[in-house]
Amino acid sequence: MPNCTHIALAEDNPDMRYMCRWILKDAFPDAELMEFEDGRAAWEHLQSHSVDVLVTDHGMPHMNGADLTRMLRAHGHQTPVIMISSSVVNIREAMEAGVSEFLEKDHLLDRLPAAVERFLPKCAHVNEPHEQV
Repeated sequence: MPNCTHIALAEDNPDMRYMCRWILKDAFPDAELMEFEDGRAAWEHLQSHSVDVLVTDHGMPHMNGADLTRMLRAHGHQTPVIMISSSVVNIREAMEAGVSEFLEKDHLLDRLPAAVERFLPKCAHVNEPHEQV
């Protein structure tokens, strides 16, 4: 079956980016995952490439996740955006910017795959999460 799942990840913290990559590749092993160290790099890519879903951190240098979402919406992009943050105080800004879903970083392992799956095309397949021992 051809790969029809394209996920973009914008996260400036290398450790958090690694964890998100691990979670996403575990749940969606056949997905094409594009990674960006900040919102500006993601914006430059997304101007000419479409993705099925964008997972973005809130606080990043150069362009934060809320500004990235506003730019996407202002330019007509309807890409679903899942914003992740270590602080719930960012929910209001995220929703006003036009994000589709907001997740706290403390709950990524158990909530990120389901959140992404809700926005993926029908051809995508999520693996069942591994049982934690």
